[in-house]
Amino acid sequence: MDKKRLYVDFHVIQTVPPSCINRDDTGRPKTAVYGGANRARVSSQ
Repeated sequence: MDKKRLYVDFHVIQTVPPSCINRDDTGRPKTAVYGGANRARVSSQ
């Protein structure tokens, strides 16, 4: 018995507003506490 398989492929394009990923909503640099000190947070992207 030969079963046919259905293959579904979705491609979605989503528009997003331009933004700086290293700054918060108010435009200030993002920070994180690391090693007991407040440091600038930099995205790996």
